[in-house]
Amino acid sequence: MEHLWAPWRNAYVTASDESGKEDKDKLFLTIGQSGDDEANFVFLRSRSVFAVLNRFPYNAGHTLVVPYREVSDLRDLGNDEQKNLWDTVNQVSGLLERALHPDGFNIGINVGAAAGAGIPSHLHVHVVPRWQNDSNFMTAQTDTRVHPADLKEIYRKLKPAD
Repeated sequence: MEHLWAPWRNAYVTASDESGKEDKDKLFLTIGQSGDDEANFVFLRSRSVFAVLNRFPYNAGHTLVVPYREVSDLRDLGNDEQKNLWDTVNQVSGLLERALHPDGFNIGINVGAAAGAGIPSHLHVHVVPRWQNDSNFMTAQTDTRVHPADLKEIYRKLKPAD
């Protein structure tokens, strides 16, 4: 029998729905204001948004592009913020393409809790690299994803050299 070790997921799996709710609701504000990009896996910052690797990814390289300003709906962003958001999504897609060579992307926004937003008070765009056959029996049978690379490795590939 083979074992897949993913200890970083333990906090997510064992947390109750209410544990850390207040911290979770302000997570993006905290990360956006932090100066420790490496610890938070922020690999790109622009004028009004930042790009951060998702700690609980759907796929390797799953990135969130997040406005610094807390808004719950795309329409709450000004025109310049919206342009910066989509320019950054395009830039992130290019970085992911060069670093990870995916076959495609899922790019989307979940607006509101009913739509699946994990942090409904703070809009964010998901940029998810996809590969042919990246889903297998593990996902369908055991509700488990196997990731071939860890976050630190992917972060190093995406973070421009300073």
